[in-house]
Amino acid sequence: MLDGLRRIVLSPPVKIVAAVVAAWLLFAWFAVGPILKWAAPRFVADNGGRVLALDRVHFNPFRLSLEIDGARLTEADGTPLLAFQRFLADFQLSSLFRRAWTFREIVLDAPSTLVALRADGTINWLEFIQDFGGDGPEPDPEPDAGPPRLLVERLAVTNGMADFSDRKFADDFTTRISPI
Repeated sequence: MLDGLRRIVLSPPVKIVAAVVAAWLLFAWFAVGPILKWAAPRFVADNGGRVLALDRVHFNPFRLSLEIDGARLTEADGTPLLAFQRFLADFQLSSLFRRAWTFREIVLDAPSTLVALRADGTINWLEFIQDFGGDGPEPDPEPDAGPPRLLVERLAVTNGMADFSDRKFADDFTTRISPI
């Protein structure tokens, strides 16, 4: 019995599968975080010239979780748009069986944002959203196709704040909603 098990474990297909799994785990553990930390700011800069700074990005391939510590998104002139201290998304493999994007938890610590109505009547976030919207026409939606299913077992937003400003009228109005 032990000899038969040894032959199976040492067979070439099992060795290949083990090598692929080990390579994936090593790549995901050591490379995904640094690649995201390097690529995300460049992607944001290439799509509208904004500045994204990420302090630390870590991907855990065993839990399928992504954790970002310290993020700041600003306009090219330095005006802040969004910042947070920590973001955690813990994805679940059960998504395959539930036919829904399933997260064990999504946590956002100390988010802050600025929503500004400019003098010309536009909102500061409008250009950012349009820069990522693409230039081509929207594809025709499939009939009876709703949004993808989403299941989040735990959602937490802590110590957040939102600043609002209205520059459209002569009297500048600013206010802060805190804590969120």
